[in-house]
Amino acid sequence: MKKLIFIVLFTCSYYSYSEVNIKVYNNYLIYSYPELSPHSTTIKRQEISSTIPFNLPFTKVAGKNTIIECQKNGFITFINKKNLGLWLIDYEKKFRLISNSFVNSSSEAKSTQISKYDITFNENNDIQKESLSKNDFFDINTNYIYDEKKRLINFLEKVNAFFVMNKIDYTNQNLAKLIKSENVEDPELFSSDETSNEIIEYIYDDENRIIQTKQSMYLAETKNRINMDCFFINHNKYGDWTKGYCSANKKNLGDFKREIEYW
Repeated sequence: MKKLIFIVLFTCSYYSYSEVNIKVYNNYLIYSYPELSPHSTTIKRQEISSTIPFNLPFTKVAGKNTIIECQKNGFITFINKKNLGLWLIDYEKKFRLISNSFVNSSSEAKSTQISKYDITFNENNDIQKESLSKNDFFDINTNYIYDEKKRLINFLEKVNAFFVMNKIDYTNQNLAKLIKSENVEDPELFSSDETSNEIIEYIYDDENRIIQTKQSMYLAETKNRINMDCFFINHNKYGDWTKGYCSANKKNLGDFKREIEYW
């Protein structure tokens, strides 16, 4: 009887822990990048610095510095991206703030613009929708869709009359591919490898640690597709990478490092 009780308790604990991890992973898919999500334990703060040129639009770790801070349950509450502004996320008050600073090229005067997004949760307490509030120029709404395992599998962003569609594929419990299509006027035209603007494939080792991404981006102005590989190395005892580099056409584009503080 004691053995039976132990098995039941262990099983319940396992599924509860798994569900928490799925929610954290979903959170990084929505607000950051899966490459930066924790492997085995929640992250308090991480800082990513890179020598990769910032003008590579599809380099997810590009830029001088990116700082991400999380609460104890692993959810992101603060993001500071140099050249891209500050993000503040409050789950209790159900909003996300984005603060961007601009410099007037003629007067050199600096101004700050703050945008507020209202967050709606579904019955499972997952983010279901985000809506830009009180804006005279843009009408932005994003809807998030989950599967029966509560994994994020699709999100559709509507910006005025245009759509940005993201389709997420999994292999077992690992994210396998993310397909993104921008400026699609008909949301019924689902993302595919042939019509997408961006495709990212994720590769893992035998311990399910991310070790590589294969990124492909279609440039409409040149009608060419750019391919790039990023490699993640020097994993710590928690399974999180701390260094990496990217290459395109066998040419090294630069490297990056990641400093992590845990709860």
